Amino acid sequence: MSARGRCIEMTDKIIKKTIVCLISLCMLMAIFIVIQADTLEAQGNVNIRISLSSGTNTVDFAVDRGSYSLIDESTGTVVSQPGQGVVWRIVKRDSGLDVMVGGQTVATALTGPLVLVPSDLQGLNLIRFSETLYRDNFRFINEAAGIRVINELDIERYLYGVVGPEMGTSAGFEALKAQAVVSRSFAMASRNPGNTFDVTDTVLTQVYRGYTAEIAQGGYRAVNAVNATAGQVIFFEGALVRAYYHASSGGHTASSENVWTNPLPFLRATPSPHDAFAYNYASQSAGGWPANTYRWELTLTRAEAQEMVDRFIQNTNATPIGTLLSISTRQVDRDTDRPNLCGRVTEMTLHGTEGTTIVYRDRIRSVFGLRSTMFEVRADAAIYVRNGNGALVQMSSADGLSVIGGDGIITEINASNPNLTARGSAITRQIPANFSTITFVGSGHGHGVGMSQWGARGMAANGYNYMQIIEHYYNMGSNDGRLQILNYHTRGR
Repeated sequence: MSARGRCIEMTDKIIKKTIVCLISLCMLMAIFIVIQADTLEAQGNVNIRISLSSGTNTVDFAVDRGSYSLIDESTGTVVSQPGQGVVWRIVKRDSGLDVMVGGQTVATALTGPLVLVPSDLQGLNLIRFSETLYRDNFRFINEAAGIRVINELDIERYLYGVVGPEMGTSAGFEALKAQAVVSRSFAMASRNPGNTFDVTDTVLTQVYRGYTAEIAQGGYRAVNAVNATAGQVIFFEGALVRAYYHASSGGHTASSENVWTNPLPFLRATPSPHDAFAYNYASQSAGGWPANTYRWELTLTRAEAQEMVDRFIQNTNATPIGTLLSISTRQVDRDTDRPNLCGRVTEMTLHGTEGTTIVYRDRIRSVFGLRSTMFEVRADAAIYVRNGNGALVQMSSADGLSVIGGDGIITEINASNPNLTARGSAITRQIPANFSTITFVGSGHGHGVGMSQWGARGMAANGYNYMQIIEHYYNMGSNDGRLQILNYHTRGR
């Protein structure tokens, strides 16, 4: 922690001295600067824009609480002042946006954007949209693909609708506070005046459920966590950190370059043993949640796997492989090509009758819809062979393989036979020539970078505070004070 002091210069006829009253205090671990948040009223609000929907030609909304004006932003004209509980409709036409209520057209061919603005900015103002309540301002933008609906509000109020849906309101209070700081950092770093919106309401950025999340069971705990950390965000060397997080690392987080591309010093592979909290959680659903965020399996038939591979190749213009024969994987660090610390698959090769295609890093999850890239592949036709480098490789098909007999003669395996017989010194085993099922046995849920939410919950349950949780997952102890938690009002926007 550092403290600033004033230098008092004192002079006499002989010498001139500079006395520094306060100097920086060095810590062995990370340097944290935590400045208690000032009131938003004193500092001024910081707003964020959330895209709630897009691509539709009809949008319905209703004022649930407060007094609103619907304004055509292009002209500044007040279109109407919708009353509470009345459903209004905005329709996209070729000529612009029409506004309707009760089947009657109130205004037509408006350029927009149309904005809903409350008259009392300090009060509780609520709009009902798509079965959910939202605070404060709305914007309806006429785009080529349809109407985009945006909720705009102060970032602290936005977090009221994020922390609970993201972390779960049953989490320990310190875990909720950690989520508040991390989500606030992510949101602040996502603000982009050049775009029409900053974030979405889905896992593509952060899950956001508006005021409905605040009044849900336990929602007040998330609100209290936001208030308890008001304004606190993570900075690295003076820049806001886009603080990534995920559901569960499965025991070890990943370095950013082994999931995406760029290496970041505050997103290093980190042990996360408290992820096991999900596996041992007292309340498990019928579907196995949350234990299956820690350990999971996915079994696919040959036909299902083939369909998924074909769809992936078509959607990504990857190299066609024909009929899927086998899958091979590597778990290497991007920069060193040595085994990575987290045990995640960073390279998956799909072998087929017409060729191969290689999928890298986090994109691997999308081929078969996997929960994470921390997995191993098990096929019912698994054949283990040593390649030219002496490494033991699992194959899921005998197609293209040859064997060397005791007499030294090399014979190509006839993979058209439905079964092969493998004889060892002690046993004889029947092996299908080609796999009929393939199983992915994995750990974790999500990309694995940054804070593990279930790990944070486990840490909180074991007495760690939110500062310690953030320090652990963002490697503050290894950044020599370059990574700090500051108040965005004080540090600057």
